[in-house]
Amino acid sequence: RFQALAWHEYHPFVVENRVWDCGLYSYTIQGDTLINDVLYKKALRFVSNETNEELVYVGAVKEENRKVDMVFPDTMTPVRLYDFTVGVLNKDWMEVLSAANVLISGQERRQVEWSTGDITGFFFMIEGIGFNTKPFDYPWHFPAELDKCYDGEEVIYDRQTDDITLQENPYSMIVTDGEVNGDSQVDIADVNAVIDMMLEKPLAPSWDDVAADMNLNGTIDIADVNAIINVMLGKR
Repeated sequence: RFQALAWHEYHPFVVENRVWDCGLYSYTIQGDTLINDVLYKKALRFVSNETNEELVYVGAVKEENRKVDMVFPDTMTPVRLYDFTVGVLNKDWMEVLSAANVLISGQERRQVEWSTGDITGFFFMIEGIGFNTKPFDYPWHFPAELDKCYDGEEVIYDRQTDDITLQENPYSMIVTDGEVNGDSQVDIADVNAVIDMMLEKPLAPSWDDVAADMNLNGTIDIADVNAIINVMLGKR
């Protein structure tokens, strides 16, 4: 069941000098690298020793259309690490429990809650911040917990306060169930409403553009029309 409050300005994940504090380790993005003639940003881990702190390369990341691909050091093949459009990773063995917009340290961000069949507990993927465990690896590989995320001196995620928001935020959601025009039924009128929104000529101010965005990717297009038709036909 996918839900949303509203559209908001997208917060990117791949940001130069952003820092993720995960307790024993901290991570950052610094500098560029070319892989197969494609420009990536370097993902690095802070490692402390007796004399100083050094940065260890953990992979390369690239963000495009709200999706983040990563190349790990042991392979030259990019893999999808994040998909902030709606859900997470398009894997059959992952169950997306909800997708919603919540306040994270005062900023509205997309949050996706999901679980897997063989792992106890739930995970969150937060727009622009990543997993609530660690940023550059899948949560079940080496369990960790994200404490804080910084942009310079600004804290954009703090587990001590934002976990409360994540767990207890009183969602006042618009459910994307195909009901767009406010008459409490899904029919051809909803299809026509979405088409009018595509053409930017809505006939009624009560029509909600978020409810019409069936795949919650920030754009109303033919995919949303098809999704509503599938609801009408009982295919969703």
